[in-house]
Amino acid sequence: MKELILHVGAAKCGSTTIQTLLKKASSKKANTCFHYQKLNTQLINGLRLSKPEALRTCQGHLNTIQNKQKLVISHEYLQEQYKALANIIQLAKEFDYKFIQIIGYTRRQDSWRRANFNQWSFRNKYSLIQAKTLLSKLGCDWRLFSAYERWLLLGFFEQEGPNWALHYQHYKSCLSQLDIAHNVVSRPIPCQKEKPSKLLHHFNKHCNTNIKAKLINACTAIKNPSFSEYLTETIADSILLTPSSLSQPITPHKNNKDLAEISHNLDKQLPAFNMEFLETLEKNYLSIFSDSNKRYCDEFNLCFDTHFKPNPAHFNMNSETMKTYVRSENKRRLNHIETILQFKIEQQAKCTQAILQQLTEADPTT
Repeated sequence: MKELILHVGAAKCGSTTIQTLLKKASSKKANTCFHYQKLNTQLINGLRLSKPEALRTCQGHLNTIQNKQKLVISHEYLQEQYKALANIIQLAKEFDYKFIQIIGYTRRQDSWRRANFNQWSFRNKYSLIQAKTLLSKLGCDWRLFSAYERWLLLGFFEQEGPNWALHYQHYKSCLSQLDIAHNVVSRPIPCQKEKPSKLLHHFNKHCNTNIKAKLINACTAIKNPSFSEYLTETIADSILLTPSSLSQPITPHKNNKDLAEISHNLDKQLPAFNMEFLETLEKNYLSIFSDSNKRYCDEFNLCFDTHFKPNPAHFNMNSETMKTYVRSENKRRLNHIETILQFKIEQQAKCTQAILQQLTEADPTT
């Protein structure tokens, strides 16, 4: 019986580690169970738009498993591409697949948003401008807030972020429209203190990929490049301060190696302007997903307090209360504006020094 396993991410939830294991395991000669296929964003976008070329490419993938029992498809971009998923599932049925399983992983939205900012959003010009505009509308000086604080505020007021319960409701809807045996599996990724093998064993068990425990236990977590906050904050501010005609966007993936190398010459974290204010933003950002997270936990028989309850208890500020709180913090920081702006100048100077040092190391003749 042919089975299709669709691993849908999400991003920042262990996808790279799982894909690395699948690639290793599927290349083993002893593997007679599954064929692994990682998609790319271009193909997924084509499937989302039902483009004939993309549909033909997907048909080719579905027809390559030969004597394998199942095909495992993985990409974190599938997380919100419901039309692409529906097309894949429909084609799988036409190729006589008898069972479909969707499996994905999640995490607390506050830690997810922090990871998302650290890896991608500090260089997203559109989001940076949105956050700056938000602070301006509140009558606040955006320069007095860190880029990460502005990013959290944008998420709170715009209700942005992954609604896990809604995502998995959409997945089930994709499957329920077709007369085919199916299952949907999800759980939050293990905490950082736990070994990545816990996530991989969970995937192996629920997908029945029969990967040997020895191979799983030998795996290490695959981490994206880590960037210094001195660098990410400087880049975020410089994008906003540079005229658009002169702005040079720092694109995902393309510049990661350079940024990581520069970060080696900088401290990892910036001191917060007000740690209590930052922690309050994080707790209240998580609180907007409270009801959704409870539905998600009920759906998959998970403990809400273990995975999603803020610690300590969140503040549950509404929009108007948060506006007052932010304006009050802006007023407090205006009393220290010279100190804050001087710190930002020093921060930028450290980044410039680190860039020059990296250039010198890259070219010993200089």
